[in-house]
Amino acid sequence: MNQSKISVRYSKAIFESAKEKNLLNKIYEDFQLIKTSIKANENFYSVFTSPVVKSKDKKDVLKNVFSNSINELSMRFLLMLIENKREAYISDIIRDFSSFYREHKNIKEVVLTTAIDIDKSISQQFANNVEEKLNCDVEIVTNVKPEIIGGVVVRIDNLLLDMSVETQLRNIKSELRIEKY
Repeated sequence: MNQSKISVRYSKAIFESAKEKNLLNKIYEDFQLIKTSIKANENFYSVFTSPVVKSKDKKDVLKNVFSNSINELSMRFLLMLIENKREAYISDIIRDFSSFYREHKNIKEVVLTTAIDIDKSISQQFANNVEEKLNCDVEIVTNVKPEIIGGVVVRIDNLLLDMSVETQLRNIKSELRIEKY
């Protein structure tokens, strides 16, 4: 089965179950915590997705790490992934679940990428402007990528506005090559 089909099916199943039990917000928060844990600790993700580590050991690690932090439904879901040998899809499942959640709640994901860290008040002001213009709630994510040199790259869902110095320099370079010939 196609990897994306697997993650979509599992994420849709947990989404519908959470919606039915009125736990959407809690499961979303749980998945954000799991996503943060995966990003923060490569070893955790490696153990969780390793085919060499026994299922029982994976379950024990999950219970030790998350038993007091996440909802029972989230824990049962994670344990079921391990039982079904689908734990390698956890990142994709979380991504797809988050998309379903944001669509259901009319939340736009806005990613601001800058060369240096920006002040929270600036990102919040930007989020407020987007909320007003698009008539939706906004979930803002900030990234720092020094290689863009300056400016900003804004992604709202699948729309991209690249006003980075890096891109402008690349465009100038490309235009100079064209004019040269």
